[in-house]
Amino acid sequence: MKWAIVYDDLSVVRGEGELEWRLAPPDGVQWVVNEERLMGETDYYYYHDGAFYHSDDLGPLLRKLGVVKFGRMANTKVWDKTREIAVEIGKEYSRV
Repeated sequence: MKWAIVYDDLSVVRGEGELEWRLAPPDGVQWVVNEERLMGETDYYYYHDGAFYHSDDLGPLLRKLGVVKFGRMANTKVWDKTREIAVEIGKEYSRV
């Protein structure tokens, strides 16, 4: 699929497919244009499995890719217990 990125310095990068997309500069994107639509006014633009997406929340994509793990708040009792477990594992690993 053909695409173009319009940057805040008024430069334009054109390409086709995911490999070229990965090589395009990542910062300063204002608009992404492809054969299906014009995308702008959002924080993140990505190309995945042959389709373009834009979003202000990367959580769903990162979860799908499986490369990022997400932390969350826990109450003090749970946090203390998980820390104890982590410390014990750390001790095991330092013996290796």
